[in-house]
Amino acid sequence: MVEISGNGNHLYVASTSTGILYQFDLSTPYDLSSSVYVNEFYYYSAIANDETSFIEISSNGEHLYLTNDPHDQIEQFTMSTPYDITTAGSRKTIYISHLDVQPTGISFSSDGQKFIMVGINQDRVYEFVCTTPWDISTSYWTGARTYVGLQGTSPRSCSYSSDGTKMYVFQ
Repeated sequence: MVEISGNGNHLYVASTSTGILYQFDLSTPYDLSSSVYVNEFYYYSAIANDETSFIEISSNGEHLYLTNDPHDQIEQFTMSTPYDITTAGSRKTIYISHLDVQPTGISFSSDGQKFIMVGINQDRVYEFVCTTPWDISTSYWTGARTYVGLQGTSPRSCSYSSDGTKMYVFQ
């Protein structure tokens, strides 16, 4: 799994075989050839399994989100220094087995007030609202869901367009 920060200055790569999330800085935004290894976060010890299927960094760099496939949870870690995964501390978890037991991706709106989650078990995308932006512990399912199984099976990730008017699902 790979994630690039919204400002293009940081690259994150998760390895499910080692349970480590690696952080690289990009001296030229979005240019992988300018990457330099910086830190790593041993998430296996933090979440008690190594089956993370997706990573997301909030646009303000203060939160790290992991989905756990085949587990029914989404994890949130708060970083005391934005974009620095070694400062990931406080952890929050939401369980979503009532919707799907295999979340494989999430994507937040630019303001952190909404996120969508894709689940591989039901081939659906679900919409959530956070009453406190970026805080999954204040989130609730809106009741909105979209079946994406007709376009293909096993959806792996999802994202919003920059203006929030489009949703993309990757198989």
